[in-house]
Amino acid sequence: MITIHRDKWGKWEFGVSSAIMHLSVDDMNELRAMTMCAIGSAEEMFRRAQQKDIKEAVTFIKHKLDSASWFISAIQQRQGTLMKTMESIVAKQYDFFLTGDESVLKPMKMKEIAAMIEMDISTVSRVVSAKSVQADFGIYPLKYFFSEGITHESGEDFSTREVKNIL
Repeated sequence: MITIHRDKWGKWEFGVSSAIMHLSVDDMNELRAMTMCAIGSAEEMFRRAQQKDIKEAVTFIKHKLDSASWFISAIQQRQGTLMKTMESIVAKQYDFFLTGDESVLKPMKMKEIAAMIEMDISTVSRVVSAKSVQADFGIYPLKYFFSEGITHESGEDFSTREVKNIL
């Protein structure tokens, strides 16, 4: 679940949480620093270790810490991609996030967001799949913000969702 709200200065703030974990950027940075410190300690223990069984134990610990470091990097990358995607959606659907008025939703394709965040459209599709955003006025699946558009004679773009609601 992604949460979005405006801080006291009017800047958008995003949060990411799941049933498994709730980690802020600061939490991730602290976790990364602790893992790097532990890896350094394991490497120092390995250099000092003389006995074979101690070396094996230290090697095992270092391997586990390396795996933890990789896992943390993967989480950070995933969270970064999710945040870039959400920021792009908010930029494109700014009026909606200000008001909650569904009639102001603009036509938007995943291809546009992919171009904005400089990633492949399949990445955007995976990022928005089965994820929701909680705004002050409701919870919406991220896929909700994507729709085709129709251009009016005046040149103004309308979401097909808005046209369907009118009909």
